[in-house]
Amino acid sequence: KGEIPSILHLKEGDEIMVQAVKDPAGSKGVRLTTNVSLAARYVVFMPTIDFLGVSRRITNEKTREKLTQIAESLKPEGQGLIIRTAAEHASKSEIKKEVAYLIEQYKNVLQDFGAKPTPSCIYEEGNIAVRLIRDVYNSDISKFIVADKETYEKVLEYAKKSDNGLKRKLKLYKKKTKADILYF
Repeated sequence: KGEIPSILHLKEGDEIMVQAVKDPAGSKGVRLTTNVSLAARYVVFMPTIDFLGVSRRITNEKTREKLTQIAESLKPEGQGLIIRTAAEHASKSEIKKEVAYLIEQYKNVLQDFGAKPTPSCIYEEGNIAVRLIRDVYNSDISKFIVADKETYEKVLEYAKKSDNGLKRKLKLYKKKTKADILYF
């Protein structure tokens, strides 16, 4: 209760970066970890853990082997990658692009960590629309229409960073509707 676990070798006043991994529930507070991870559609990047994994849901051994080899060739030394289920049919160049994007994103997180006062939120995963794009969007979708201006701006910001072809397919729907997001 309020004590610092000795395994962390911390003393009062030390500043550390943590990630919330579970929301508070009942009488339990938020669950935190010092093992930061950043997720994209095909890859989870773990900059503080030397690890390599492929989703258990990918059961075809040849595919697992191919994805393991790709991950080994892209994994920065001393850091970790998990290949997500969505990568089952992804090309090496698609996975490579995501790894580069996540590494750059982590560099920005580190820069903000050093620059912002403590405590501060230095990174927040995108809203539901951004997570939908991350996890569902693919090149088969011809239009991605957003009916809310604020959501559109967030999606546009993500599209500019991700370089996944979404930017040119993104449209703001200006008529009144009950839906916030439409994709075709």
